[in-house]
Amino acid sequence: MAARLGLRAQDICNLCFNNLKWATNTIEILQEKTKEPLVLPLLEDVGLAIIDYLKYARPEYEFSNAISCVWSLQWGKLEAPTLHSIVTPAYACGRYKIEDGKKTWAAFAPP
Repeated sequence: MAARLGLRAQDICNLCFNNLKWATNTIEILQEKTKEPLVLPLLEDVGLAIIDYLKYARPEYEFSNAISCVWSLQWGKLEAPTLHSIVTPAYACGRYKIEDGKKTWAAFAPP
């Protein structure tokens, strides 16, 4: 989602099931940093990746509306620093580059 849609780490971590509008193929969120509403297309590859994660990788955890759940000392939603530490090495060896001196994930979104 960071690479394809330019979402910030915190917005990905805050993503809940009610943000996914399958009927209209959109993702609708309130951005954490700007507090502005944002509607993005739910791209086919992003939707398929979410479905794959939910079916095969997401821990069975009934008490959270958060899509991304992890186990630390207790179950909870994925936090931005953790996501950043997971994804940053992938960007370092991938095709995405920082443009115009921007060091945000939004800079990685393809045109």
